[in-house]
Amino acid sequence: AGTIAILDEEAKSLNITIVDLIVSKRVIDFQNYEKCKLAYNKAYGVKFGELGLTSQTLEQLQRFLKYRHRIIHISPLVAMLNQAQVPPEEPVFAKKETLQVARQCFEEFIEKLHSATLQLRPKQ
Repeated sequence: AGTIAILDEEAKSLNITIVDLIVSKRVIDFQNYEKCKLAYNKAYGVKFGELGLTSQTLEQLQRFLKYRHRIIHISPLVAMLNQAQVPPEEPVFAKKETLQVARQCFEEFIEKLHSATLQLRPKQ
């Protein structure tokens, strides 16, 4: 049986939808760069490295996701977001300027990803 059939059977046995099953298994985790990248690649053939973003932007996006994880799971009072990497990295502080850079990075990524998904067409 194919993957969809297996997931469908399992979901039915639990009396939930396939989407609920996939989410509960954390197969697709939009807060985890690698899992999200893999999900888009496998499901749609969309490769983050081919969205027209610089490697710097993609690296920045990954860093901001890690910073978010530290804030949510360690403490919202974290002042230095990359404390474990200092030195050799320069410190990154939780401040308004950092937020603005993060927002711009995420907006650029979302725009490019959205544009790529608009080009998707069902296979004939």
